[in-house]
Amino acid sequence: MPNGCSISEALDRNWPGYYYQPRLGAAYPHMKDFLVAAASQFGIAAPVAQALGVMEEEGPNNNWLTLGTTAESHFQSWWTTSNVTGVTYSTGQKYPSTSDLESINSLNAAGGIYWLRDAYTSPPCISGDYTAWEKLATYASLYNGICGDCDTLGCPDNTAYGVSTVLLAYGAAYTSVSSTGYQGAQYCDLPNTSTLVPLGGGCGPSGTVTAPSESATLKLRTSPYGRNANNRQIVICIATDEDYVSGLTVNYKLDKTGDTQTVVTRDITFAAQSTRDSDIVVIACGTPAADDLAASGITAASSFSSWTAGQFINCGKATGTESYTCTYNNAIAATAAGY
Repeated sequence: MPNGCSISEALDRNWPGYYYQPRLGAAYPHMKDFLVAAASQFGIAAPVAQALGVMEEEGPNNNWLTLGTTAESHFQSWWTTSNVTGVTYSTGQKYPSTSDLESINSLNAAGGIYWLRDAYTSPPCISGDYTAWEKLATYASLYNGICGDCDTLGCPDNTAYGVSTVLLAYGAAYTSVSSTGYQGAQYCDLPNTSTLVPLGGGCGPSGTVTAPSESATLKLRTSPYGRNANNRQIVICIATDEDYVSGLTVNYKLDKTGDTQTVVTRDITFAAQSTRDSDIVVIACGTPAADDLAASGITAASSFSSWTAGQFINCGKATGTESYTCTYNNAIAATAAGY
């Protein structure tokens, strides 16, 4: 991971006009989808996941979240444990290679947010009664690898990188954030006005960070932001770690053939609402996800060939491997049909 971001670097990299607007190219809306979807899987506030994508942004297909070797190996180990597909990857291993994690955007997003999840679950800097935004700033600092001595240096939050991440995610509303966890598919945009917020003390540099004087706009989306050239997309709904890896494996294979990667989400509400969009095909990978969508009152189709808008494709099979195979085959069929 990076060894730290100075205040000037934080200011230069992440303010208005740069926050994943469609004019920057198709990869940016897709990356917002991948980050929000990864946040749903790992229980992380979606605005913070997107803000990290901006703080780290190394561009499409170029290790966007700047994963280092430690982060990559942790994610590969988790992938191996959760992999029930039976698929081996470009190196013949049970997990994607480091170059795949760096170049396939949906995998890169998942690896980065998994690394952030490690900070969430065992943060060395959070030992007191801190606010949600202070905790979020600490987690971001830990992601960036610049807060390792917080127990002695008096964190939780005071690094330019950590505070900038929270300000980018929430704008002036950062002090009213109530939870560090996932609260739905919140997509955020930053207003264009700004003021100065003091940054001082604790671990990391002190000084000031430019921050918005207005709250960021958080839109709770009901279908993907990124679309293919036909304005269509595929959503793979999952409810277990194993099925999440299966969905990402579909993306691995799609990327290798030059096709658009899917949105793999654990957000049942988002997946259910996506079925209302006739330009979206929703596939439930695994029985738990299929059961959840059926409980939402959505009709199941057995395959893409029998699917119609408003339904989901049921790939809840007897085993994880069978669920993966069903999901992959139907994703390929939907892709061939222009989704």
